[in-house]
Amino acid sequence: MNGENELPEGWAWTNLGTVSELVSGAGFPIKYQGFTDLPYPFFKVGNLGQVNSSTFLTKTQDTVNDEIIKILHAKIIPPYSILFAKIGMAIQLNRRRINGVPCCIDNNMMAAIPSEIIDYRFLHRFLETIDFMQYTQATTVPSLRKGDLNNIAIPLPPLAEQRRIVAAVEALLARVNASRERLDRVPGLLKAFRQAVLAAACSGRLTEGWRGENPGVETGNQLFRRLFGEELKDTIPDDDDPPIKLPPIPEKWNWVRCNSLCDIKRDITYGVIKLGHLFPEGVPTLRSSDVRWLKIDSDDVKTIDPKIASQYSRTFLRGGEIV
Repeated sequence: MNGENELPEGWAWTNLGTVSELVSGAGFPIKYQGFTDLPYPFFKVGNLGQVNSSTFLTKTQDTVNDEIIKILHAKIIPPYSILFAKIGMAIQLNRRRINGVPCCIDNNMMAAIPSEIIDYRFLHRFLETIDFMQYTQATTVPSLRKGDLNNIAIPLPPLAEQRRIVAAVEALLARVNASRERLDRVPGLLKAFRQAVLAAACSGRLTEGWRGENPGVETGNQLFRRLFGEELKDTIPDDDDPPIKLPPIPEKWNWVRCNSLCDIKRDITYGVIKLGHLFPEGVPTLRSSDVRWLKIDSDDVKTIDPKIASQYSRTFLRGGEIV
C-alpha cells in the first residue's frame, strides 16, 4: 500500500453495513432460562469469554425453541456469524466470537451476519482489529449503535484472496499460540527445577563431590557443639506419633529439630492473631499477603496499635528471619 487510503489492485473500500447484516439480541426473562435440551442455544455476553477467538460457540446452559423465540421476538442467528457485546464494559474486552450453530443472543449483544461477498473468517479477523469503544456513546453505560457500526470502513479483497489471507493468518496465529503455550509452561518448569535443586541440596547430592574432596570438614554434631556448646541430644526425632520417616543423609550430617536451631529467646511462633483497625504511625506488621514469591512486598504494609504489638514481642522482625 502506497498511501493511507490506497489498496492493492482488485481490492475495494466498503463498509460493515454493506458486507453484513447487524442484528441486535432480545431480552431474555428468567422464566425462559434454564432449559437445557431445546433446539437453539441462547447466548449471553458471558458466553463470549468461555471460548477463545479460534473456537466456535456451540453450547450453553440456556436453550430455546421456536415457541419461546416467537414470544421473545428474537431472531435466529445463522451459523458463522460474528457475535460481540454492544452494551456495558464488556465492549472494552473487544471479544469477537463465531457461532458454530444456529442460535439466539441476548439484548446486550449484537451479531454481524456476513453476506456472500465476504468470508466470515476474514470479517471475524478484521473486526478483531477494531476497538469498538471508540464507537460507544458518551453515557454512563457505554453502548454501540447499529448506524455507527454500519459505517465502519472495511478494505475488501477478492473472495479467493480473503481465504488466502485467512489461511496465512491462521497459520501464524497457530504458531503464536503454540509459543504462548510453551511460555505458559515455563513458570511450572522453573518451579519444578527449583524444587529439584533444593531437594538435591538438602539431601547432600549437590555437594557429594565436594565432600569427597574435603574429607576433614567438621560434622553436623561438631558444628552444633561449636555454636551451642553442647552435643546434639535429639538428632533423630523418633518420638512423633506416627513416627516421621526420614530419608537418608550423608554420613557427617545430622537430623535436628528446627526449634533447636532457633534463638532460645525467640522460638518459632505465630504472629499477631487479630491486627485490629489500621493505626496511623503504628507498628508495621507483615500479613500473609505481603509475603510474595522470594520477596517481601513492603508497599502496603498495615500498621497496628503499639499496644497490640507489645503483646507479641517475640514476633518482632530484626532481619534474617524466615517468615
